[in-house]
Amino acid sequence: MSRQGRPALPENRYVQRTAVKAGPCFICGALVPTLLVTEKDTPRDWFFVCIAHTQTTAFCTIDKQEGSSSSGVVDKAEAKTEEKVEDKSENKIEDKTEDKIEDKTEAKTESKPGTSSPANAQVRYILHNDYLYLRKRPFIKRWEQEQADLLAQQLPSVPRTPLR
Repeated sequence: MSRQGRPALPENRYVQRTAVKAGPCFICGALVPTLLVTEKDTPRDWFFVCIAHTQTTAFCTIDKQEGSSSSGVVDKAEAKTEEKVEDKSENKIEDKTEDKIEDKTEAKTESKPGTSSPANAQVRYILHNDYLYLRKRPFIKRWEQEQADLLAQQLPSVPRTPLR
């Protein structure tokens, strides 16, 4: 009668998203289109929340850590390979087409800072322990129920014949 490991719980790093349809806020119940979603998929957790609640430290704090040092190394390596690919492609292009491409890339880079900075710099939130417990509790209860069902299968059944 051994129990299997621990339940898969959501990580305490949430990203703010906008939903297509408004839903009730997890805290106050008001209809809002803003929701918080876990960064990683195992397991995926999401809930609607007012923007005002995300700004209070009693509910959550903004994660100032942008990533671990290992992910920074990967990003630098990816940037170097992208630069090499760009350099090789620029050497192969003729002068006339190169001017046209530079004009297009300048237009894209001018439009990207306004649009890409929010996408690249997504605000990450860390929930307060009390609210994190409320988010994890359904996952824990589901796991406990699965464990109870497994244990119940191993127990003997009740006799069906009456005693004489």
